[in-house]
Order: sequence, then C-alpha cells, then structure tokens
Amino acid sequence: MEVNNVVEEWRDIKGYQGKYQISNTGKVRSLNYHREGRIKELIPKDCRGYLQIGLTKKGKKRFYAIHRLVADSFIGNGDGKQVNHKDLNKKNNNTENLEYVTARENTIHAIQNGRFDSSSQQLHEANEKRKIGVLAVKNGIVSRFTSIREASRKLSIDRKQIKQSLQNKYPLAKGYRFFYVAGGD
Repeated sequence: MEVNNVVEEWRDIKGYQGKYQISNTGKVRSLNYHREGRIKELIPKDCRGYLQIGLTKKGKKRFYAIHRLVADSFIGNGDGKQVNHKDLNKKNNNTENLEYVTARENTIHAIQNGRFDSSSQQLHEANEKRKIGVLAVKNGIVSRFTSIREASRKLSIDRKQIKQSLQNKYPLAKGYRFFYVAGGD
C-alpha cells in the first residue's frame, strides 16, 4: 500500500512475532486468528501526547509508544537514545520523520523550534532537589539525602534508577528503597 508517496512496509514487532506488525508509517495491525490483518486504533495514551498501542501477550496487555516501535523496527537499535520527531508532530510516526538523538540533542531541538516547556523543566528541577530518604533493605539502615543527585553520587546509583524507585516503577534500586521525605525536612 502507498501512503503519501511512501510505500508502506510491514514488519513483525519484536517480542510479538507472528501476532502484531508495525508499518514504516506508524500503523499497527494484529495477525491473530480472530482479526487477521486488522489495523489497530492508536490512542494518545500518555500526558505528553505520544501515540501508543496496547499489545496483548499471554493475557497481559502492555502499552508501547508508536514512535519507539517504528524506530526499533525500521531504523535499528538506538542504544538507549531517545526518538525525536524531526517535524515536532508527535502523530507523524513515519520512518523518515524519526531519528535517534541524545537527551541533550532532543532538548536543543525542542528549544530551537519553540517547543521547550519551561514549566516541565522547572518541575523536573524541583523534583531533583526534593529531600529523599533511603532504606537499605539488607540491613534496615535509613539515610537521608538533600537531593536525588546527592543520593546518586554517594550511593553510586544512577539517578534514573532512583527516580524509578521513587515512582514505584521498580521499588528497589540496587537493594535500596527510596522515598520522598514528607515536608522536605
């Protein structure tokens, strides 16, 4: 099929081979026996407006960002880099519109194109500076730090892991459980 002079190509989604496919234009179709080749509806799932899709495997549904699936399937492995929409349109998930960039490059691109949200940056900076507590699960020792950055430096744990623990995405980070200190004290 041809979409806007682009020949649509389909590839299996990694981890869902034979069940779901993604196209180079950002469409997803199911290949299961109930709905052969049915194009699935994309939904703006997250608060930032990125299109996502819910894929089911062994009865469990998991959501994936469309731009990430397209990039992984057609551009290759980004080695931990972010996927940038060149034209800033989060709904344009065509392969030609996507590229892997570092977080810094992505921020610069947003600033240069007037899309930088200073309020989200201020929120990020405020969260970085909130006082946190940490419980060493192994020995029960509780410590306090003035910021995520300080805890990261002193415990040699990546800030991203600490943030994920604080958000309960992964309760433990290298044997530590992190929590915000009430009232910041």
